[in-house]
Amino acid sequence: MPLSISCLSFSSRVEILLHVLALSLLECDQETVKLSENSALRSQLTAFESRMAQVEKTLQPKVAFSVGLTSSGLVGPYNAMKTLVYNKIFSNIGGAYNPAKGIFTAPVRGVYYFTFTGFNNHHTPGGMMMYVGNKMLSFPQSRVSETFFSNAVTRQMSEGETAWVRLPAGYSLYDDGHHYCTLTGFLLYPVSTK
Repeated sequence: MPLSISCLSFSSRVEILLHVLALSLLECDQETVKLSENSALRSQLTAFESRMAQVEKTLQPKVAFSVGLTSSGLVGPYNAMKTLVYNKIFSNIGGAYNPAKGIFTAPVRGVYYFTFTGFNNHHTPGGMMMYVGNKMLSFPQSRVSETFFSNAVTRQMSEGETAWVRLPAGYSLYDDGHHYCTLTGFLLYPVSTK
């Protein structure tokens, strides 16, 4: 049978109330400790996430290259389309540009930016074609001598996909130590395969 508090003496009732109050305070202290621990854990988690973001930035692959075509003057015209081999290496960070073949190979899946310039001072048409993964993306050209032309593309590429520039049959370019004909590319950001 449950005990009624009204049957107890005043001192017994005070003693029970003090005991209940003590238990309530103990529970409040435990909740405060838990909140304090949670706050400390949240702070540690935030600091850890910040450090991880910094580590991820340093682990992001570094890919950038900038090359010039030649120092020897006239290139072309040829009877067939020809891949341009840029042999003046200004930078090749990450080694993704192959100067022996004139081909850039994406080391990681990501979004890449390419820009290229050309100059023609010959009586034949001047122009160049930018290819990524066997698809022509750009064909700036001119049929007028003493003409500069350029273009730029941004393209998502898969790991191992290639990019290069071709000189069409019957076209020519001119380059010398002033580097009129250049090709530059770099990774804007990697793209997760998830």
